[in-house]
Amino acid sequence: MRLGEALGMRINDFVMGRGGTPYVAIVPRDDNPNEVRVKMMLARRVYVGTGLEQLFAGYLTHLACRAAGLGLPVTAGDALLVNLDRPPLLAAMSEGTVRGKVAALKRKQIGPAGWTPHWFRHTHATALLLAGTPGWVVSRRLGHAHVQTTLDLYGWVSEDGALRAAANWKTCTAGRPTEQTGDRTAHLRLVHTTVADPEPPEVIQGASQIGSFAASFRRSALDPANRSPVNRPPGPVTTSTA
Repeated sequence: MRLGEALGMRINDFVMGRGGTPYVAIVPRDDNPNEVRVKMMLARRVYVGTGLEQLFAGYLTHLACRAAGLGLPVTAGDALLVNLDRPPLLAAMSEGTVRGKVAALKRKQIGPAGWTPHWFRHTHATALLLAGTPGWVVSRRLGHAHVQTTLDLYGWVSEDGALRAAANWKTCTAGRPTEQTGDRTAHLRLVHTTVADPEPPEVIQGASQIGSFAASFRRSALDPANRSPVNRPPGPVTTSTA
């Protein structure tokens, strides 16, 4: 999802699985109070896993408790991502708020130099393509109008993987069966090891760095000590672990 698509979500745009696959409905609107819009005003569905569904349920419980404590109503048509601890309370979060938080994290040297929220979108697309997901599926998930846009932006990912496979060409040719023996054992062993071969070390290292960055980002975002005195709640806020 793009940042504007996430900030424009309403509570009922997140559809729980209830035995099926949960998804987020990307709905084009021109009346969002934070003035964000869906790019090209194209609607789509983004299917998500049960892990995100559980996070959504926990966040919604916390949002409801916060609203009840403030005496403010919350309806299914209200904004999903709102200000919980800074005025105006329960107002739709703006892009400026997100970018301000990103800038604060950068000042603390959290994350790679020059990162932006859009990096998470690029990382997601790259991971899908490295896992062998068809380009048209990634294109639909990202909301690109044409699959060629996806191929232009991310085509190098799958191409690089194919080119890496050619690095072991001697191993491939050495494992081919010969006419004299008809022995297919070496060939079958080669196919098995090629399929089961783990990702290259640099891919594993990159995934590890992304995971570490995401973990540090989450710890910093949830740490009350990182809030400024202006934005820190006046007293303890009861949170739900549901």
